[in-house]
Amino acid sequence: IGVGALNTLHLFFVEANLRVDASNLGILTAAFGVGSVLGALFAAWVGARFGEVRFFWLGLVLAGVALLVYSRLTSLPPALVVMIVAGVPLGALNAVTGPLVLRVTPPDLIGRTMAAMNPLLQAASLAAMAIAGILASTVLGGLDVRAGPVNLGPHDTVFLISGLAMIVAGVWAARVLTAHPASEIPEDVTPVPVEERAVASSPPVEETGGRAVDDRERSAN
Repeated sequence: IGVGALNTLHLFFVEANLRVDASNLGILTAAFGVGSVLGALFAAWVGARFGEVRFFWLGLVLAGVALLVYSRLTSLPPALVVMIVAGVPLGALNAVTGPLVLRVTPPDLIGRTMAAMNPLLQAASLAAMAIAGILASTVLGGLDVRAGPVNLGPHDTVFLISGLAMIVAGVWAARVLTAHPASEIPEDVTPVPVEERAVASSPPVEETGGRAVDDRERSAN
């Protein structure tokens, strides 16, 4: 959701809040990409040591905090640094989400879960983009609140709300996933190969007169 809002209003935030030309959006996007690549590269190493569940919810919280900090910036150089930092947990989340879903989902529901997850993520992103655009252009369109050093405008307020939503989502994920019994699957459980499961589920075969007779032949006789 936070990334959807960022994609929608980032250009306007660059011009109104960072006070630089819109062409600098490409540099900021590249900085975010660098952070995402770094996060994806180290996701497996960090996840193996801290646990996928802890890594997942902590990544959401860190990404939300980074978006909160980004919403308060007013110049380009610190914005580049924060975008790199924000990209690291989000890139790591993309790398660890699949293995985590496979771990906490019952085996007979994995196919349906994976088939439903991507459309739901896309729908949430599209909804966030639509809501962010509507809020910034209508309800928050003329917002200009000053309280000491803090200045709230329409675009940074949407980023602020999005960051808070990501933090809340991370805290909620921590409670749900750590309490989920499937998140404690023993590491030494070896999945049974498909061929062995097929053999185990096949009907028993009986030796009669030097040849095998299965249940289907007996029922036909």
